[in-house]
Amino acid sequence: MGKRQAIGSITVLSVAILWIMASLQGQEPEESRRTKQPLPQSNQFQSSENFAKTSGNLQRYQGTGSCSAVACHGGVGRKDCDQPGAADIWKSEYTVWMTDDPHSRAFSILYDDLATQIATNLAQGGQPTPAWQDVRCLSCHTLPRSESELAATTRFNADGVGCESCHGPASEWIGQHTTTTWKLLDAQTKERDYQFTNTKNLVKRTEVCTGCHVGKRGDAGVLDRDMNHDMIAAGHPRLAFEMASYSDLQANHWCEKPEKWTDTPTIPTPSPNERNAWLWATGRLVTAASSLELSASRAESKTAPWPEFSENNCYSCHQELTAEPAKRKLKGELAGRPAWGSWFMTDINPLIRNSPSDIKPRLEMMESLQKLMQLPLPDRQKVTTLSRSLSLQFKEQAFIRNESGISLQESKRILDQNLGKNLDLAPKAWDHEALRYLTISALARSHDKKLMTPEVQDQIELLKVRLQTPAGASSGSHEK
Repeated sequence: MGKRQAIGSITVLSVAILWIMASLQGQEPEESRRTKQPLPQSNQFQSSENFAKTSGNLQRYQGTGSCSAVACHGGVGRKDCDQPGAADIWKSEYTVWMTDDPHSRAFSILYDDLATQIATNLAQGGQPTPAWQDVRCLSCHTLPRSESELAATTRFNADGVGCESCHGPASEWIGQHTTTTWKLLDAQTKERDYQFTNTKNLVKRTEVCTGCHVGKRGDAGVLDRDMNHDMIAAGHPRLAFEMASYSDLQANHWCEKPEKWTDTPTIPTPSPNERNAWLWATGRLVTAASSLELSASRAESKTAPWPEFSENNCYSCHQELTAEPAKRKLKGELAGRPAWGSWFMTDINPLIRNSPSDIKPRLEMMESLQKLMQLPLPDRQKVTTLSRSLSLQFKEQAFIRNESGISLQESKRILDQNLGKNLDLAPKAWDHEALRYLTISALARSHDKKLMTPEVQDQIELLKVRLQTPAGASSGSHEK
């Protein structure tokens, strides 16, 4: 991989973080990365005619066009969410998504120069599969579905990541959700009987996002979504998801209903000013659970490259790009061995609520997995077992956290830790510093900004400087 390409794959996260700062004012070839054979043509989906004889009923999905009528969700205007009744149907959800939401352009960017370059690099000298035909790209850049459904419904690709990507296949609910009885059904019934995803619940909403923004292999009836190191080396931006900051950048086509964030109606409803901290805390746990499940799925796969380098800290191998390089050796990191899980697992423990008897076994499992993943060739079976067990624990903790929120006192404690009041915070690796920035920002902007002190503002500005990429470095990103 050339120097420019390597820099591009690393620096894209810097660009993403800078984009977040401003707002604050796929799939791997079946052979190993170590071979140099051209990509198999099977990465390109077959024509719908080849599936016509055996596909059966492939009408689970209806496409965004089924939501776009003016009388339904294709009207104009926006709701003022501070006004009474604003949480009802906007009747302009499709219009807002189409005009302001980058998900609507997820397919069209597969025709961009960068997508063409990635496809060329992935071909390794062979005949490239165009990105707009490659199932590894389409699995996330369009409506996630099975290969047979993808082949039979190519007309939906132009929708990008549309309505059903988040709300579920519409064939079961598109008629029902227009009836007066629909509102009488609880979220669990809608999800169980009609496959209507409960996106109001923060845990389930984050799981929808991590399906693509972290990755998910082996999801029943859906193509693998696994943007790995080979694709990063080819020029694809690295995936480094954080729910609170990504939500800030989202063009909402709905009004938030904090009382619906959890399925337990007895807990205190979070006030609007708690949203960033609550979403940050729940999102970190769900994202960690999703990353661990992805790691387990990769380990037990017979075709996925192993070990998977995208799970490591980029700067364990690649050069730091700042004028003030962060320390490259972290506590517990072995010389010459890449730091594993630095984005998803850093400082995750303070968010977990459990009894003291639960803490020691979990910490021991995390330490065992950390050491295992730093070996040159981690044992697949052990990684699968440990990762999946920890993933289930983190998901359970996400539901617990989402039913308790995060108080002002707890937010202040975690904020103080990230400001270095309770521990040494000499500059570490880039991932660590980026997560500090996102943590401080999310917590300080919550609770009526009671925590946004001059000291916090100074720390945010310092981290901005540390995280910046040198001028002129290639970003490799689609973001503008």
